[in-house]
Amino acid sequence: MDDVTCNDPRYTDLMWPNGVCTQTPVTIDGCGADISPDNPQLGRPQVINNADDNCALLSIEYFDEIFNIEPDACFKVLRRWVVIDWCQ
Repeated sequence: MDDVTCNDPRYTDLMWPNGVCTQTPVTIDGCGADISPDNPQLGRPQVINNADDNCALLSIEYFDEIFNIEPDACFKVLRRWVVIDWCQ
């Protein structure tokens, strides 16, 4: 992922969720917070329809690393997105 052209539809088939392009943390209040990518505050990568180089064979998966011993927080999650473009 190129941080200069990230989320620019002229250069990518994916729109990344909050904080990914800028590599900034997303904070959600509450120890029972929903950390699912279906939570609109977090989100998931979205395929841009009608992009010039749109590939219909994209695999998008995420992996979470959860830390329960963070100071001033209930937990911390490091989410890693893996995208495979089977067209390339």
